Amino acid sequence: MFLTTDLLYKFMKEPTKYVEGVLLGARRAPELINLLNLEQHFPHNVLKRCFHVLNHRFTLQIHEGTHELR
Repeated sequence: MFLTTDLLYKFMKEPTKYVEGVLLGARRAPELINLLNLEQHFPHNVLKRCFHVLNHRFTLQIHEGTHELR
């Protein structure tokens, strides 16, 4: 969504410039990677892997009948 049609046209002329700017910002502030759904641009994103491991452990504990988190 763009505030004005002029801003839309500026983006349409140079979309790569703006996308690269967002990716640079995400490199400087990695918490934006997940927030902005940029995982495909950052395949070595540690946070995503940590959540996957935690989810797997939690799921195993539920299936084993224990409810405490380790």
